Amino acid sequence: MPEALLAAWERSRDSLSERILLGSLVADLEPAVDASYQRDADGTIVGRAPGIRGWLAENAPELLPHYKALMAYKRLAERFRLACGLDEPGTAEELLAIRAPGRPAPARSRRAALAKPRREAAALLAALPRPTLRALDDELHRRLGLVRRHRGPRRRLDARTRA
Repeated sequence: MPEALLAAWERSRDSLSERILLGSLVADLEPAVDASYQRDADGTIVGRAPGIRGWLAENAPELLPHYKALMAYKRLAERFRLACGLDEPGTAEELLAIRAPGRPAPARSRRAALAKPRREAAALLAALPRPTLRALDDELHRRLGLVRRHRGPRRRLDARTRA
């Protein structure tokens, strides 16, 4: 798995599709790592297991400095899947109709279930004014009705600006 993640990271510079695929890999990794609460003898929560960050530190330390980007790609892949109408978990490879070498083709029933989400995915990517991560993120927010949090430094109110 670390090799696949490293290869996907290298390819992620090429296109939005590759970034979505990378995010999908990270999302698939998340249930396999321990991120549970750590408790002491009294049952008081004293911390949390390292989760994806700890897994990266142990298995793919080259990617640890890119943790924030990986988590952003994971959110992007999850939103992309939802915006395309795919409610059940599925890989981005299925959604983008990309078949990895050595992986068998999906069953006919699975292909039929993916037909409409695949059309939505293609239409969503084609509708972008420019193929950038920001444009895709904006379109996903619009389609899903999400509200953007304020970005940038917060302005402090002091005695001079309150009046």
